[in-house]
Amino acid sequence: MERIDNNYNQNDQGQMPLPNANLILSMGVLSLVLLLCFQTVAAVIAIITFILAYKETQAYQSNPGVYTAKSFQQVNSGKLCAIVTLAISIIIAVAAALGILHFFHHFPHFDIFHDYIWW
Repeated sequence: MERIDNNYNQNDQGQMPLPNANLILSMGVLSLVLLLCFQTVAAVIAIITFILAYKETQAYQSNPGVYTAKSFQQVNSGKLCAIVTLAISIIIAVAAALGILHFFHHFPHFDIFHDYIWW
């Protein structure tokens, strides 16, 4: 019977890349690019990227000798892009909410939130 080798892209030390390293890096960069026009979509992609990166980090830390360091660096870079995207998304959302509250505060005929605004 023939033996099938499922270890793809192994280097000479028998290490292989993390399975989703390229995907995580691509999604992290994509979330940063989409942040320019589509904040909500970018935030969703960043959350998915962060979850995938967390799982791959766990896999790498459980067996660091099995996976290449380069693929782990790709996972960390994708995770960093996701964190930056989420931070900027939160800042934009808070700024938009404060801007809306400021608008309603200065225009009395739109004062539907009068009882809810603290200033």
